Amino acid sequence: METDLLSKTYAQHFGRFDRNSPIAEDKIRKLLKSQGFAVANVSYRISDYGSPFECPMVIWAKNLRQTSRLAESLRALAQIARGSHHIDC
Repeated sequence: METDLLSKTYAQHFGRFDRNSPIAEDKIRKLLKSQGFAVANVSYRISDYGSPFECPMVIWAKNLRQTSRLAESLRALAQIARGSHHIDC
């Protein structure tokens, strides 16, 4: 188990979407997988009196350099409002 933890880079991804047009979880998972990431944990919440829809998740990859590629892909998604997602390693 310790070897497995040391060989992976874990990060907290936080996405915020318009409540009326969030991205489906399977689409987020496919995007993450295409960038070399997997989801370790996901949760959902609605804040600020019902808007927006938030989707924090713990993600992991075997290579930390993949985070910049993922950030570029997330910026390209129309459903993600400007400044509404971040990745903390």
